[in-house]
Amino acid sequence: MEPLYLVSGSKISRRDNTVCITPKDGKARLFPVESLKHIVVAGSAQFNSELLAFLGKRGVRLSFLDYYGNFSGSLEVANPHTAGAVHLAQAAIILDTEKRLTLAKHILSAALHNLQCCGESAAPSLCVRECVHRTGL
Repeated sequence: MEPLYLVSGSKISRRDNTVCITPKDGKARLFPVESLKHIVVAGSAQFNSELLAFLGKRGVRLSFLDYYGNFSGSLEVANPHTAGAVHLAQAAIILDTEKRLTLAKHILSAALHNLQCCGESAAPSLCVRECVHRTGL
């Protein structure tokens, strides 16, 4: 599923289980929501909160670009399965004293490594990710 790009002045609405796109000076087109994964709006568009809720429930991401094509923001789809799995994994590490101490040692080790050999130009999270990946936490 390729992203659907919309030009400035488009109107986006819900019509039953389809997304209706009406360009500023054009004819309305219907897109089945199942065929959409990402809608990119370049410039301004008209839509309502009902459409946002519909897209969110159906897993369709909505992104916005400004007049110059720069990213302005997006409506991200909440994935409760992913968020729940992350929370459970974090809780499991917090509750296991040995894993918690191991992770803390690796974080401190990565911070010390960054200070010693990377200086201020290093990305702190890079070494932490490498340490966590090596330990399997």
